[in-house]
Amino acid sequence: MKKQQPWDRQVGKGESPAAYQLFWVFLELGIKRSLQGTSEESGRSLGLIAKLSSKYKWAPRARAFDKHLLDMQLKVMESQTKSEGILWAKRETEYRHETFELSEKLKAKAEEMLASPLYETIVETFTEVIGEGGNLIQVPTKVIKHPIRWNFKDVVAMQELSDKLKRQALGMPTARIAVDTTWIADPAQRLVQAKTMMLSWIKTKLESAVARVCQGQPNSNPNEVREKLLAEVPLWFADNYDISDVSSLIEALPSVQELLPAPTALLLDEGEYSN
Repeated sequence: MKKQQPWDRQVGKGESPAAYQLFWVFLELGIKRSLQGTSEESGRSLGLIAKLSSKYKWAPRARAFDKHLLDMQLKVMESQTKSEGILWAKRETEYRHETFELSEKLKAKAEEMLASPLYETIVETFTEVIGEGGNLIQVPTKVIKHPIRWNFKDVVAMQELSDKLKRQALGMPTARIAVDTTWIADPAQRLVQAKTMMLSWIKTKLESAVARVCQGQPNSNPNEVREKLLAEVPLWFADNYDISDVSSLIEALPSVQELLPAPTALLLDEGEYSN
């Protein structure tokens, strides 16, 4: 059976349908709720309204009803907030994947431009075709490679954009921002700051970056991806903090073995997981 609520009709206390109807007139006045207003709205005498309000506790029942409505609104808002949070988290993940894939395409395009000939080239080769009787015949072929119109400025711009997009996808800083001129002027402090931020990124974001790369490139080997990222991280932070000697940051890197997740078998032996 439905639980009796304070704003429900108080049948056990003798509240008649007519009296309950007047209570609902009182409730529906909302912020303008008053006994005088209920009397005017219903056309019944103020004395009768006051008597019913006192006998059937209109005020506390109305407060309980208002709280019930507020709780329902809060639950709806909470549900909407959670749904939006899930939606935006999904969109962010998709955007990171798309950004990373685009950075890889830009990098590949820049490499293709660098590998392309600077002038028209004729390559003499042979093409195998099937002749009569099913025999393979090698036919002399000339392949003309036309140069792509580009200059080194285009390649540099594409590489920089590729690097920026990759950093963005992996949660890396995408630009240097000068905040304190004293700090910038001191190379030793810049080096300490760069090491601190680099190690913090490795500790908190490296594995998620590895996972994102592997999701975008399913055939990737996680260990190889981790090693590649670790090789690039010192260069990123050296650039961000204007460090000329990258070797000092490379020396601060933890070994790959230290960063590898513990084998599942060992975790099971130690009892960290149970069926």
